[in-house]
Amino acid sequence: MILIDDQRAKVVPPPRADRVQVAETTITEEQFYEAIAALDRSVPDKLKLFVAKLQDRGVRADFRASLNLMLDIPTGSTVNLGYIQKDGAIWTSGR
Repeated sequence: MILIDDQRAKVVPPPRADRVQVAETTITEEQFYEAIAALDRSVPDKLKLFVAKLQDRGVRADFRASLNLMLDIPTGSTVNLGYIQKDGAIWTSGR
């Protein structure tokens, strides 16, 4: 880090971060569906059918800490349409 004080430059070490960086948590498809089944055993099959229908429309499932519903658009960008957490919470894009 370079500090400029009173028209003089001085090289000093960067300030120490107080926060610990956390690695992105990932979950496998199997782990995700097992967690959902623990809430309600009927949901995984219904959710798999829903995801399959979305795949027919170009939406892909991306398992991270949750099930992310991703769409690659013609501009080359990828849009996250929403996600379903392993506790059953559902979040959709507000755009």
